[in-house]
Amino acid sequence: MAGQRWRLLSGIRCTGGVVATVRSPVLVGRRSELAAIDALLDSVGRGNGGVVLVLGEAGIGKSRLLAEAAAGGRRRGLVTLFGRAVEGGGTYRTVAQALSGAVRDDRLAERAEVRPFRAALGRLVPSWARPGDASGSSVDPAVVVGEGVLRLLRLLDNAGCLLVLEDVHWADAETLALLEYLAGAAVGWPVLIAASVRDDQPLSGTLNRLVRSDAVTVLRLPRLDAAEVA
Repeated sequence: MAGQRWRLLSGIRCTGGVVATVRSPVLVGRRSELAAIDALLDSVGRGNGGVVLVLGEAGIGKSRLLAEAAAGGRRRGLVTLFGRAVEGGGTYRTVAQALSGAVRDDRLAERAEVRPFRAALGRLVPSWARPGDASGSSVDPAVVVGEGVLRLLRLLDNAGCLLVLEDVHWADAETLALLEYLAGAAVGWPVLIAASVRDDQPLSGTLNRLVRSDAVTVLRLPRLDAAEVA
């Protein structure tokens, strides 16, 4: 094809310099993991949320499973938000990224449910910060930020919310502390946080606590067997 180069390598198609992942519409394997996620999404519809961690080595299919979770959330009418941690990223980067596309109306900051948490939420939604807010100069306790996040997410849609966070092994300490708080606090709220974590490298102390916590659902992805690969 004139003027264009086509390549297909390891499931990545490059067309005119644009890179896109080529995915099969059928997810191979992962039946038990999908069933667990479906059960958690159904619980959100009943007003009960929580945190689920998808663990596995690089390239094992964590992102694909989270994509299936997101599709399941949308089918159920849940607001579905996405954020991704990056190595060396700033404080609360992954959560702030997820909220940036959903919180466009600053009038939400004046709603009675979130007004007491506005200073804390200013760390995640910069337009909400006011001059002199303590949040601009020091880290807010995880409990304050967490309670503000739960109320804000419920304001987006009473039906429930799915917050998908990728690569939280690279998340900052404040984000991990927030996740640790939400693991227990989200029970009784229609909010599910689904996060991917690489476990082929040492985990931080907070991530280790999260993985061992009874309040967290942990899904460890094994490699596909020979039949699934075929």
